[in-house]
Amino acid sequence: PLRTEIEQNFTGASASVDRRSQHSEIQLSARRSTRIPSLYERYGDRGLMLGNDDLAAETADNLSLDITLFDARSEANIVVFYRKTYDTIVPVYDSRGVGRYENSSDASMTGLESTLRHNIQVAGITFEPSLSAAHYTSELDSDIRAFDGKQLPGIYHDRYLASVTAYFDRKSIQHSLGLDVEVAGNLYLDSGNNNRGDIRRSIDLIYRAQLKTWSASVQVNNLLNNQFKDFSNRPVAGRQVYLSAQWQF
Repeated sequence: PLRTEIEQNFTGASASVDRRSQHSEIQLSARRSTRIPSLYERYGDRGLMLGNDDLAAETADNLSLDITLFDARSEANIVVFYRKTYDTIVPVYDSRGVGRYENSSDASMTGLESTLRHNIQVAGITFEPSLSAAHYTSELDSDIRAFDGKQLPGIYHDRYLASVTAYFDRKSIQHSLGLDVEVAGNLYLDSGNNNRGDIRRSIDLIYRAQLKTWSASVQVNNLLNNQFKDFSNRPVAGRQVYLSAQWQF
């Protein structure tokens, strides 16, 4: 059936029309939203990012088309969107590498995002591989000539992610082991597009065991200890290992 939804709250308003069938769903939506500057953007962080208490809220108009195709074992999702932002909040860095967030006049972005998931069972083990890709184009519309027509800073405009998770039961314990491989690039760190960011290459690994009353997990981020600057213009942390446990009683 055809369905229309309209929602209103303090962040803005949205409207959507969707069409559903046994193996597909198509949704066309429009949304206006307002983003209040965060405390980090307004007050900085230990001198690495200077504060800017004059930041105005960022307003965005979004139009998106979301298409999902699925069956019992697979799902494919494609999203195409156009976004227009006003008083866009962007980071600006000086020659020392110290930055602050400022309002650019306007900005526009067009994006294509796609994800493919599948489910496979082999010898009592369930594998869930997935592939994701995203590509964005953006343009600043600024009163400052050095910024006008440039790409939005602080955003990876190309991103690819491959992951697989395996689920299996042994002796009443549920196990899961997941591997994520991410590559992202086409990033600028300043509004003038003079400082190009590094390509992000990261491999993450997570293992989890769960029984009725307890669970434990081990997560390794940046498994190969790759070094690169992220969108904040600072090197990311190297290999990180997290251990966690939970017991319910």
